[in-house]
Amino acid sequence: MKRATLLTLLLCIAGHAYSAELATCRSPVGKSYFHYSGLTDKKGSGWTDDKIGNAVFTLTQADDGTFDVLYVDVRGKPISSSQDGAIVRPLRKGASSISVLVFYPSNSTEIYTFFTEKDGSHKVALLQSRNGDGAIVPKSTLLVGPCEPIRFDLMK
Repeated sequence: MKRATLLTLLLCIAGHAYSAELATCRSPVGKSYFHYSGLTDKKGSGWTDDKIGNAVFTLTQADDGTFDVLYVDVRGKPISSSQDGAIVRPLRKGASSISVLVFYPSNSTEIYTFFTEKDGSHKVALLQSRNGDGAIVPKSTLLVGPCEPIRFDLMK
């Protein structure tokens, strides 16, 4: 069992060893609409301020051109969206922005837009729809957070 776990870890690391880090963004804030369904009662449904405190999102691109969004979960564990079961695809890319779809078939659709504002600051906008059979707390969200300089020049 120990050998299988070590092999799995090595394969995960090897998969990301040849990836370029394009953007790292943190702690987005915004608004969410909690659906009156799942575990959400009527009083808890509706619009609210929302945030993902201490969140870190990193956009990577592998040598083969594929993208991934890495994030740190609540336990502080780094997770690859694609290795966590998501389909990750670019939707649009330009000289100063890129939008990436992260689709988890059972419960979540996310669109990350990494962009540069007119003043030169770098941001991420996260549009998220959590619903479906796997969503315990269905909600629709728009959050925006700051990024370290985004390396659009490294995109293939």
